[in-house]
Amino acid sequence: MKFPISLFLLLLLSSCQNISEKHAPSPGVVVAEIAELPAALAESSGLEYTDEQLWTHNDSGDAPILYRIDAATGEILQKVEIPNAENVDWEDLTATAATLFIGDFGNNLGNRQDLRIYKINTPSLTTDTLPTAEIIDFSYADQPGFIFAKEQHDYNGEALIALADSLYIFSKNHLAQDTRVYALPQRAGRYASASYRNFGVKGLITAADFDSKNRILYLLGYQEGLFGYQTFVWRFSDFPDSDFFAGRAERFELGINEQTEGLAVGENGALFLTSERENLLGGRLYRVLLPVSR
Repeated sequence: MKFPISLFLLLLLSSCQNISEKHAPSPGVVVAEIAELPAALAESSGLEYTDEQLWTHNDSGDAPILYRIDAATGEILQKVEIPNAENVDWEDLTATAATLFIGDFGNNLGNRQDLRIYKINTPSLTTDTLPTAEIIDFSYADQPGFIFAKEQHDYNGEALIALADSLYIFSKNHLAQDTRVYALPQRAGRYASASYRNFGVKGLITAADFDSKNRILYLLGYQEGLFGYQTFVWRFSDFPDSDFFAGRAERFELGINEQTEGLAVGENGALFLTSERENLLGGRLYRVLLPVSR
């Protein structure tokens, strides 16, 4: 039996329309592309807005360098190398009033045993003296082993926030498609942390940021599908202390079909996002506005 070409084209068109609808932003979400990032930031992974400055870094493969970029153009304004650090797999940034933390805990293969967070005095980033980092070494106390299992395990971390005197890591779980929370002190040292909460995000979490003024947690992630990435943001509010998932949880589709890896809360609740360049896609800086909670 011959398959009519007209019917094939009709099915293809219908499929494309469904894909377009599925990848559309949620109602009320406004996404604006600010700029294509410079080639030097092809793998922008972490992102943090602090003291009215936007900082980022690359994933594994780059030197241990922080980049200050123009929030309006994506242009690189400053490069700061951390002399006593190594970029094994930097994944996220977070900050307090005077401290910047770099999460070097990417663990796609599942066998990494040198997870760490670098702690840097923020004012030192704007001086002529290279900053020296303190080191927080840690492990997941509930990880049963370190067998090579590329993206077939639930012990990868790519999202980090600071709250009060603690740091919180949100895991990227390929198998469970949820996220677990691990807490660490902000002091240099060596620690083993066990997860204390989990939440079914239905995807892979790649970044986090905390709006301290409004006590809102944002988690950035994506789902991988046949036709690329489907990016989303979870917004958590009205929770007690650090029980992030005990309050209100809202998910927003962004309609960005790229591997988004960086997230930062900017002025007036606006979100900055960056995506990694992959083939001809990504490598961009975005500004996102979410609808007000009702």
